[in-house]
Amino acid sequence: MLGRHASGQNAGMIRQVIPNESIGRLAQEGALFLRTLPSEWKVTFRRTGSLLLAKGKEREILRRSGSSAEKQGLLLRWFSKREVIRRVPLLSGADFETALFCGTDGVIDRYALLKAYLREAKRHGARIWMGARVSAITLDARGFQIESARGDIHAKVL
Repeated sequence: MLGRHASGQNAGMIRQVIPNESIGRLAQEGALFLRTLPSEWKVTFRRTGSLLLAKGKEREILRRSGSSAEKQGLLLRWFSKREVIRRVPLLSGADFETALFCGTDGVIDRYALLKAYLREAKRHGARIWMGARVSAITLDARGFQIESARGDIHAKVL
């Protein structure tokens, strides 16, 4: 079953402020793609924004992550603990000192997205094997050699 190990809405959270700058750029490109999927895919992206909380040493990591994301064009907003609690009273007992809000983050319907990827892959000629335990993958000049419980296959793209 496709996506069977996804847990709750967390698996569908699209977040763009990432400590690693290279991965952050990928997250932003991925978020843009997911916000602008073709309508025929019938995948819902709900823009909710995200609020990242930090204290102590985590504040500096969040500050650097936010600074990097802003340099890449993300519009972010910093909040003090007092401002966060005024807006989200449920967080009054939370242990944090500062917060960063990214308004373009959100949640995507992960099951619809996985179905759309599968449908598009098949439409473009991909063969999909599920439940075939892979024992080895090697790369050679022709592409990938995959050894699996269902047999061995060669793929140019994996």
